[in-house]
Amino acid sequence: MASENSPQVARSEWWRGDTATLHARKQEIEVLKRQLDAEQNAILAEINNRGVRGCSGHSTLAALIFEDFRVTDKEAGLRADRVLALHPAVVVGGEIVPPLAPLTAEAASEGAIGGGQIDAIIRTLTRIPSTVPEEDMRAGEKILVDLARHAGPRQIARAGRRLLDKLDPDGKEPRNEDPKDVRPELRFVKHRDGTLGLKATLDLETYARLKSDLDPMAKPHKAIDGVRDSRTQDERYGDAFTDYDDSRPPAETSPAKQAKPPTSSSPCPTRT
Repeated sequence: MASENSPQVARSEWWRGDTATLHARKQEIEVLKRQLDAEQNAILAEINNRGVRGCSGHSTLAALIFEDFRVTDKEAGLRADRVLALHPAVVVGGEIVPPLAPLTAEAASEGAIGGGQIDAIIRTLTRIPSTVPEEDMRAGEKILVDLARHAGPRQIARAGRRLLDKLDPDGKEPRNEDPKDVRPELRFVKHRDGTLGLKATLDLETYARLKSDLDPMAKPHKAIDGVRDSRTQDERYGDAFTDYDDSRPPAETSPAKQAKPPTSSSPCPTRT
């Protein structure tokens, strides 16, 4: 909102305003834009928690942003990442997972920081190992947020690297140089932002068989009315893997099958 001391000049008459007024108003508008972005992100987070596919028919939040806002794939991905990192997530079973960057979300809602600064903070926080205590992570986030209030993405990135050196001095473990010696592994992962995933190391035969099964299912959909498939390659493989899993014969005695709740008649239910 414009300050009481700022003269309100009609948009068509900015040439009449003095330089101080122009500078003051451009800064006020930037804050307003950031506040609106924060409100829109909160709305997108709620849509995502209710189920993007059920609420809009899109496969992912990034796909919804790409289609509805007519932005590039890259911008859609960045905006989706901000939504997921700044807001709580509802995962399978109804559990609410706290956001990755709650202090960053507060500063964003004030209009104090914008997209580039948020992205720089998120990139650092996602690289902090899960073994780091929560209080240390929040203290590190506060350092970056306080800096972001008067600094740009490059300065934040440099501070982020120093923070990572402090919190994780050993860095990542070195890779095994001989993949033949690696045993197959599969891990179920719950990320800090509430999303769920898998991490796997496969032998060559299993890798080739799984990839050959998924490749035909991961091809882009044909364009409909001139609108091409907006999914990234990773998203297409994700959808393919879901379809691949759904195509397996049902296990009648599986506890997961028995406990599966009935499908709601409402495509986008209101959370309580």
